[in-house]
Amino acid sequence: MHTHRILIVDDESDARSTLRIFLEFSPQIKVEIAEADSVINALKKIKSFKPDIVLLDILLQDDSGFDLLDLEDDLNFAVIFTTAYDEFAIKAFKYNAVDYLLKPINPVELEGAIQKAVFQRSSPEYPNLLKGLKATVQERTLEKIALPNGTGVHFITLDDILYLKADGNYTEVFLRNSNKILVTKLIKEFEDILKSEGFIRTHKSYIVNIKYAKEYCKKLANCLVLEGDISVPVARRKKEEVLSYLMTKYSH
Repeated sequence: MHTHRILIVDDESDARSTLRIFLEFSPQIKVEIAEADSVINALKKIKSFKPDIVLLDILLQDDSGFDLLDLEDDLNFAVIFTTAYDEFAIKAFKYNAVDYLLKPINPVELEGAIQKAVFQRSSPEYPNLLKGLKATVQERTLEKIALPNGTGVHFITLDDILYLKADGNYTEVFLRNSNKILVTKLIKEFEDILKSEGFIRTHKSYIVNIKYAKEYCKKLANCLVLEGDISVPVARRKKEEVLSYLMTKYSH
């Protein structure tokens, strides 16, 4: 079993102790652990300990966990953010495909995050995801979503997305400029992220940006006609929900 070198960065000693206990007693992972209570101490530990993974609290005394990423030039480690505070930041993690753990930490979720971080660390896209996350949190806007695929990370404005279509374990994201991006995420993950942003799931395989709905059509089959005369199916069980959503949105 491979040994993971993990740096825990948190200004609360109890929080660091809890994470250490979870990691050291996990039967699924083998670890070597170091700790830091501030950005400055974390930078020193990174140089001497050379971690594979950093468990990084967002709020550190007078600093932010993002300050650590600004000051460390060589991001040769994966980052798992830990937070109990900012709902906006939590949504930003989802938008930017960066992993996080919500306090109080669940040991099962911690193990899963470690396994995911091992994979992320080897991806050349990862530094861009961290940069996108930092920009999102600083600007306090959720206008763009990160869509990683085989060629890199595409940061797409939500208004540029027309609809999404499930493709097995992948999702095709169709853009208004007629391009499409194949993303290694289930469509259910996008439903959770986008449901409060003007997107609605019309079918088990489709999510649409309701802003571009032109017509509800039921001549041959229930469907929504989108910008560009693109027809997207509406499942029978979704019909009332979709119609209600449309009436609420456009009845003003």
